[in-house]
Amino acid sequence: MSDVIDRAQALEEMERTVGIAAVRSVCSSSANPFADCLGCGDEIDSERRAAIPSALRCLTCQEAFERSRRLCVGA
Repeated sequence: MSDVIDRAQALEEMERTVGIAAVRSVCSSSANPFADCLGCGDEIDSERRAAIPSALRCLTCQEAFERSRRLCVGA
């Protein structure tokens, strides 16, 4: 039984490693699909992408997004 569990854990770890490598490869390439802001469509500033590689919005749109979320939550 433990052999089956060990193989399942090894497979899960391998899939996770491959997935992380794929995301890092896409994010470091010049053809980054996340380079454009989801809000306005303009290119996300390179300084913002360097600071927060997973950023999906430019700073202006991110601030507006966070304000709108606070209003929806009522905070």
